[in-house]
Amino acid sequence: MFSWFKKKKQPKNKLESEISHSDDFQSDEEYFLGEFKSSTNAIELPIDSVEFFPKIEVFCQDGMADDDDIFSICSFPRSGVKGEAQEKAHFISSFREYGDYPSDKWYNEYCTDYLIGFKVKENKIEILCDSQLFGVSESYERFKDEYRAICIKVKADFTTDKLKDENGTIEMRNTIRQLGSLPKWAQSDETPQIENIQFVAQLDPYKLGLDEPYLFLFYDEKEKVYYQVEQYT
Repeated sequence: MFSWFKKKKQPKNKLESEISHSDDFQSDEEYFLGEFKSSTNAIELPIDSVEFFPKIEVFCQDGMADDDDIFSICSFPRSGVKGEAQEKAHFISSFREYGDYPSDKWYNEYCTDYLIGFKVKENKIEILCDSQLFGVSESYERFKDEYRAICIKVKADFTTDKLKDENGTIEMRNTIRQLGSLPKWAQSDETPQIENIQFVAQLDPYKLGLDEPYLFLFYDEKEKVYYQVEQYT
């Protein structure tokens, strides 16, 4: 991970039975080295139903956006069913400083330190916060430039061949993980505290060439809002 903005979030105090749905991990090492396989009851998406680095406008509530700083990593059918006319779910990427920049000034009910809330409408993604949440201090500008350069290269060079396992096959269930199942947290359970919120899926962006935290996606059907939770190991 990028050491200059990596920050491990401390687990909350919870009873062991409340912490996570990780009982079928064979070991932490196996999971964190990328060898963990999704639960057998997770949905296997047809690869042609997933679009990687789609061309979709992403903007904040103040209208500001930069598609090299905030962008969709991939889109896929939220229900996992191919062929139905339905909204696509997205995992998104953003550079965020966890240093001296006072991003907490722009926290709200949708977006905080490790949480981003957004809506998808008319093939656009609206991040439910001010763009200043993604600002950086002067000392971090060069790191943001490095991040931007890496993302541009990853998007330009990406092919689905990069997802092939040692046998030369692609299992989408092990890229977009736990679809139709339960989250497997890297740390403690950070499910957004919203009534009837639905878990969608999780993603390890490193498998796509992005050096970013694990991403966990949820959906609030009532408000039509996605919540993406970030966790480091």
